[in-house]
Formats: sequence, structure tokens, C-alpha cells
Amino acid sequence: MAQERQRLNRHWQQQLERARYETQEAERRYQLVDPANRLVARTLEQRWEQALRTQRQLEEEYDRFGQQRPPAVTEAERQRLLALAGDIPALWRDGRTTARQRKEVVRCLVERAVAKVANRSEAVAVTITWAGGFVSEHAIRRPVASYEQLSNYADLKERIMALREAGHCAADIAATLNAGGWRPPKRRETFTKDMVSQWLSRRGLNRDRPAAAQLRRHEWRLKDLAGKLGMEVSTLRLWRRRGWVNARQVAAAGCWIVWADAEERRRLGRLLELGKKRPRTTYPEALTVPKRRQQKG
Repeated sequence: MAQERQRLNRHWQQQLERARYETQEAERRYQLVDPANRLVARTLEQRWEQALRTQRQLEEEYDRFGQQRPPAVTEAERQRLLALAGDIPALWRDGRTTARQRKEVVRCLVERAVAKVANRSEAVAVTITWAGGFVSEHAIRRPVASYEQLSNYADLKERIMALREAGHCAADIAATLNAGGWRPPKRRETFTKDMVSQWLSRRGLNRDRPAAAQLRRHEWRLKDLAGKLGMEVSTLRLWRRRGWVNARQVAAAGCWIVWADAEERRRLGRLLELGKKRPRTTYPEALTVPKRRQQKG
């Protein structure tokens, strides 16, 4: 801050020096003119007066600048700067700190940073040499273009194939992977149903899969029943895991089928409405226990 103020002060001094020089030059020319040449004398006098006004205006502006920002750092400002230097995280997170200022902070704190990518994968080892000599090591994750670049791709592939062979659909596989902390490539943080389905299709793991499961009387696919009730599929999938719906899994098709007649749909509708009004309430057993299926086929 002291250096910046010295730079600004030199800039002002140069402007003032130039203004004083122009005033002196205008005065000298006026003094040298022949008084008999009134037209020239009047013009030179006007230029001298204009130079004097410009000089006075600059001097007034410089005085105001000096009052707002003294050439030397005050003791109060010095203490404020020392406090900020002692709490870099607060300085970094402050909304008034610009991106350019953050870069300046990094240049003051970091002497050298080395990043090493492991076999073109997402795994990056970063070594930072801080001002003062302390060295810290960090492991970060960078986005990569393909699954094959992931360092844990072999384990990920094995996990997806095991879930697929167990009869899980793409949505269930995605939910299981996300719950297990698996992460896809590029800049995505979680798996989606479409991502898993695309992965399976590209590797030919969907070729022998039946187009759809054969529905029986009062049976619904999760997506269709959710649409009928006006709710999210994820919520209905959660109810299925909790045992709040009467469901069966079709291993060949890799999906779940829910049985719900008119009475069951009314129960699920009341359960949905109660959840909207009182999301943190304890649901009554009458709404969470599914109706026993009376017939098959």
C-alpha cells in the first residue's frame, strides 16, 4: 500500500510540476511581448491566466486526494493490514476481495506449485512450496474425457456389471453408485439413469435385455404410477425401498413393478398429500402399510 501511494503521489507531483512549468512559460512569453502589440499581449495574457487556473485546480485536487489518502500509511491502516494478513481465510472469503487481489495474495504466499497427473487419469498430486519454506502435498481430482481414464475404472466397471447381472435397472444402478461415492468423468458429480444406460449400451450389455416387463392386472411401472399420482419417481422409488408399496422385481428386464389398484392409489395419494403438508411428521401405519395383493395373473 505504501508503494502504491508513493507511485500515485509521484504521478500527482509530475502533473503539478508540468502545470507550474506551463504557467511559468506562459508568464515568460507574456513578459517578453512588446506592449505596443496589444492583440498578441492580450492573447498571451489569457493563456497565462488559463495556465494559472489549471495549476490552482490541480493543487486543490491534490489537496483533496492527500486528505482522503495520505502519502504515508497511517497507524490505523497499518494495524488493519496486519490484522488482515493474520487471517488470510477471512480476507480470501470477503466479498469485496476481487479475483485479481486473490491472485496477488497467492503470489505473496506461494513460491512454487507442482502438479503431477497419474497416467492421464483424474488423480492429480499437487506439491506447494509456501513462502517461508513449508511444503504441503494435496490430492485433487480433475475432469477427464472418458471412463477409461478414471484411475478406478476397473473397479467401477466390475461394480456396474455386478449390479446389472443382479437385475438392477439403470436408475437403481445410478442411485447405488452415487450412494457408494463413485463419481463419473468430466465435470459431473453424480451418475444419472441416462449416463448408466448409455454406458451399458455402448458396451453391448443391453442387447439381450427384453424391451419391457409383462404387466399384470393393476400393475404399474414406477414412472407410469408416479405420473398417475403426480409425484416424483425418486419419491416412489424411496417408498419402494421402505416397503410402503407392493412391488416385485423383474430380473430379466432389470426394473421394479408396483401393484396398485384403485384403493391402493387412493392410499398413496393421501400419503403424498400428508408428506407435502407435514414433511417431517411420523406417517400413520394405515398409510405406510401396503394392501395385501388378493390375486395374481
